[in-house]
Amino acid sequence: MKQYNLIYKGTQGKLAGYDLSIPNHFNGTLIYFIHGYKGYKNWGAWDLISDYFYDKGYGFAKCNLSHNGTTLEQPNNFADLDAFAANRYSYELHDINAFISEVDHQIKPLITHRVLIGHSRGGGDAILTAHQTRSIDTLITWAAISDIGNRFLKDDALTQWKASGVFTVLNGRTKQNMPHRYSFYEDYVAHKDQLNILKAAKELTLPWAIIHGTNDPAVKITEGRTLKEASQHATLFEIEDANHVFGAKEPYTEKTLPLHTTQLIETTLTFIEKHL
Repeated sequence: MKQYNLIYKGTQGKLAGYDLSIPNHFNGTLIYFIHGYKGYKNWGAWDLISDYFYDKGYGFAKCNLSHNGTTLEQPNNFADLDAFAANRYSYELHDINAFISEVDHQIKPLITHRVLIGHSRGGGDAILTAHQTRSIDTLITWAAISDIGNRFLKDDALTQWKASGVFTVLNGRTKQNMPHRYSFYEDYVAHKDQLNILKAAKELTLPWAIIHGTNDPAVKITEGRTLKEASQHATLFEIEDANHVFGAKEPYTEKTLPLHTTQLIETTLTFIEKHL
């Protein structure tokens, strides 16, 4: 069974889409996948990765976060920049829990083991979610951020953002100027303890694989190493020369996966199987 563009109710009641693949030979382990910043559920090679696990008997569910800028009608385009501008980390954590609850509602009796995977910013979200919900059995992070506060503007740039109320980031692929309201930062300040990734990392006790490319220009390998230093229960796997998206791109039209993506998912599968 492969179902695409199903709907869950996210933050502020905003509807968002998710995909759910459950093989006939389902082994009971369901993988929930969370995309990263300026990403979405069908970006690049995510569908091929879902198929890889599906073919090996694993369920795979991946969602669009409600305020990632996509819509139900255009799940692969940033067609709602107002929603993108209004996004905040607390919204994303709410979305992930709503997404997991919706999938559980659909197939809960079939699930025996829950794996949460997050990429980049979604990796940071996954760490926080695993810490707060305690319903995840295994955690996998791909090129995850280790700190939220360090990713915000600083000093004069932060002051200018507060004064103007918005700043924009150019999406190099789509050429869109993607806006962030100052409320994004205010929400972080208001929930700083809840959004402390390293604190959550130190307190996690579940099996956790940190997988990071050594040639990642967006989230440096030092962040993966910092996460490992924070956690006694995590295992760090460094993929030599891999970039932030492990060789994938958007759109990804090849039939086979890039070398580094193959290494990524094989490492992930081995870790999951070891901890079932």
